[in-house]
Amino acid sequence: MTLTRVLVAVALVAAPVVSACAQGNLPQPVQAAIADLAKRLDVAAEQITVENMERVTWPNTSLGNPQPGMMYPQVLTQGYRVILRHEDESYEYHTDMGTTVTLLEPDGADVAPAPVAEPGSELDETETRLWMIATAKQHLAWRMGTGVADVFLASLENALWPDASLGMPQPGETYAQVETPGYRMLLETAQGLTAYHSDLSGTVVSEIGPVTGAMAAMPPGGGRADPAAAAIADLADRLGVSADAITVVNVEEIDWPDSALGLPEPGMMYPQAIVPGYLIVLGAQGREFEYHAARQGRGRFAGVRYPEDAGVAVLHLAGTEPADGNNFFHLVRSAPDGADTETVCEFVSDFATTPDGLDIAVVRRTSRSTHELAYVNDDGTTETLATAFDFGQMAWDSAGARLAFWSRATVGTNEVRLSVLVRPSTEPSEIALPDRPAGSFNPGNLVWTNDGLAITILAEGGVQSFFWDGEAVRPMGPWYVMAWIPRTSCVVARALSGDVVTLMPGRDEPQTTLGGAEITSVAAPAEGGQVIATAGAGDGLRLLRVTWDGSSTQLATMSGAVEARVRVAPVGNVATVSYQIGDGGVSDVLGLAERSAELLTTIHEPGPAVPVAH
Repeated sequence: MTLTRVLVAVALVAAPVVSACAQGNLPQPVQAAIADLAKRLDVAAEQITVENMERVTWPNTSLGNPQPGMMYPQVLTQGYRVILRHEDESYEYHTDMGTTVTLLEPDGADVAPAPVAEPGSELDETETRLWMIATAKQHLAWRMGTGVADVFLASLENALWPDASLGMPQPGETYAQVETPGYRMLLETAQGLTAYHSDLSGTVVSEIGPVTGAMAAMPPGGGRADPAAAAIADLADRLGVSADAITVVNVEEIDWPDSALGLPEPGMMYPQAIVPGYLIVLGAQGREFEYHAARQGRGRFAGVRYPEDAGVAVLHLAGTEPADGNNFFHLVRSAPDGADTETVCEFVSDFATTPDGLDIAVVRRTSRSTHELAYVNDDGTTETLATAFDFGQMAWDSAGARLAFWSRATVGTNEVRLSVLVRPSTEPSEIALPDRPAGSFNPGNLVWTNDGLAITILAEGGVQSFFWDGEAVRPMGPWYVMAWIPRTSCVVARALSGDVVTLMPGRDEPQTTLGGAEITSVAAPAEGGQVIATAGAGDGLRLLRVTWDGSSTQLATMSGAVEARVRVAPVGNVATVSYQIGDGGVSDVLGLAERSAELLTTIHEPGPAVPVAH
């Protein structure tokens, strides 16, 4: 067996052919490669196209292109492998994450991959290689009972297999005795390294047999895998219930257009190869939940599934005569145009709701030195969840299973604490932040994603964020977390510089810049690809639609407004913008069009007004 080592790569993603005139939307290292090639060829950057780019981890600082007689520090180096084209010629660049680039000179020394195609599609060699990597990762995730996001490509090598078994012969099988070029992949999970082998035409094998073909949908022990089983286990864990409490509403076979499985993350690019799989709908606790799965992979949680006839309601506080000198507001629900108002809960001072409006928590002042946090039942009665001197921001996860909240236990103390309560339990669990004892910081924003809770605090050293995944808390960095992008693992955050980015907790590098320092609040529609943002203040306050690539469209202006906050309904095209004018609170309810927003009604009460599915 002859192996020719080429590089160590992780998180490979493929890009479609992109004109370099749009290079401002490309990562900085790719822009540096374009600039270098344009200078070498003495042409304008606009004449160069990006055929492919891959995130890689080079084994040392040579960036996968060592030069004779040179020594390189043996440290893993993040970067990109970029294929650029000018006219009929292609050029391969390797980069770090800055502006260091190296152009590979073709020498023909390695096994030459020929153009290949996955059955039923026309793919070039790079796309097929990426498709095979994705297939192997999905297969290993299924075998290990974990998510694809927990499987990493540790290494990728060109290989020349001695026969058609691809280096993994199965007992009782015979193979053509012909040398077969391909790849050797090492995939890494929490359980260690696992090898997968392939040829150049889309065939992938593991030690238990072929991955592509019939075995892709079979469990290791034989027999057809239940496509909903892993989704049921995942949902039971998310909701804190037994699997018996979950019903299968529907399992539909579907061909996903790429390895994103219909759930693309901001800043990520995916091999454009059809991935056969399933759309799985489960029911629990009065809701339906959607999972997307490949046939050989575990399903990905897509979130709450809303009925086709779901409309929008607006929840907000309305002033009333207090019953006891406290709690000046009723929580009311109305149509977006202000009609059909009904009282949800009486005499409250604050509230938090799930996106579908089914779960609501309220805060009431019960004495001069005590508030209670309570759950609102369907009939308007309440159930006490916690008591404290005061409560800060509250946030429900999208599934209505967990409520996070800041609290201050006693009067005269700055010891702010963070707790999470899992319904239907009424015993909150405190979350301790690493090296941040209570009293050493002020509370910031709380934002749930599909994977856990993003936490922002304001400390002596400035803004800092953490992420709690249900078990452990880990630092995220100096970000102010602003909002979650539904159906993803990403949040929108603001850097100390004022730049606004999309960020996946656990990944240090922000993915996409959304705008500059003037953006003050954001909310993300469920359909993805964009956020609705407020920018500026006073006479310059604007409502914008900003796409993930940074382009923006002004939808509306609000004169004299400060401290604005935007929220978007999970269905329909309705947003609310809550802000201060003088000493009064105002919320505009807006119907969103592609390039404008129509004012539906204005609520002259302390904000915020929250649009929910109804």
